[in-house]
Amino acid sequence: MKKHSRTNTSNKGFVLVLSILMLLIMSIAGVTMVTLVSAEFNENERRDHYQQTLYAAETAVNLGKIWLKKANLPSLPANPNAWTGGGVSNWCPASLFLELPRTNNYVIKNADSVVDLNNILKSNDQAERQKFSQYELFWFIANPSVWNGSQYVNNTRIVATSDQNANDKSGSIDENSSKINKTGSTGYFYTIYACARKKPGFFEKTPVVALDVLVKATQ
Repeated sequence: MKKHSRTNTSNKGFVLVLSILMLLIMSIAGVTMVTLVSAEFNENERRDHYQQTLYAAETAVNLGKIWLKKANLPSLPANPNAWTGGGVSNWCPASLFLELPRTNNYVIKNADSVVDLNNILKSNDQAERQKFSQYELFWFIANPSVWNGSQYVNNTRIVATSDQNANDKSGSIDENSSKINKTGSTGYFYTIYACARKKPGFFEKTPVVALDVLVKATQ
C-alpha cells in the first residue's frame, strides 16, 4: 500500500496558486501597458488636431486680410447700424473673443459661409487632401472694440494716422503689404476675427481655435 506524501500535495497547491498569481500580475501589467500606449497615442493625436486647427484659423485670418486688400475702404460703413450676425453665432460665438461685444455687435464683412480648408489649401497629395478636408473655418471683420467705461463697443470706425501701426495680437501681420499695416499713410483700423475647428462627427464636440488680429488698412 502506497503512502501519498502530504508535502508533495502542498507543493503542488503552492505552485498552482503562484502560477495563477503570476498570470494575474502579468495580465495587469499588460493592460496597464496598453492603456499607457493608448493614452499617449490619443494625446499625440489631440496635439496634431490642435496644431492643424490653429493653422486653419491662421488661414482664416489671411482670408480676411485678402478681402481688406481688395476692398474699397472709404466705402465701408464708418458707423455700421445693422447687425448682420457675422460669425458670432453657432460654433464661432462672441464669447470666444475677449474684447468682442456680446450684444449690439456690428460686423462689416464676414465669410459668405463656413469654408472647407481643403478648398483653400490645394495639394497633390491624397493624404494631405484627406487631412485638410477634416477642418473648417470662418472669419469676419469689425471695427476695433473700444471700452466705453462699462462695456466694449465696436460701432465706430477708427482712423489711423500716418505714424500709427496696428498691434498684432497673434503673429505676423504681413507688414510688407501695400495695404495692410502700411507705415507713413493714413488708414483705418479693423479687427479680423477667425475661428477654426475639426469637423465634428455625430454626437461629437470638437474644440474651436479662435484668433483676433488688429490691422491697419490703407487705401
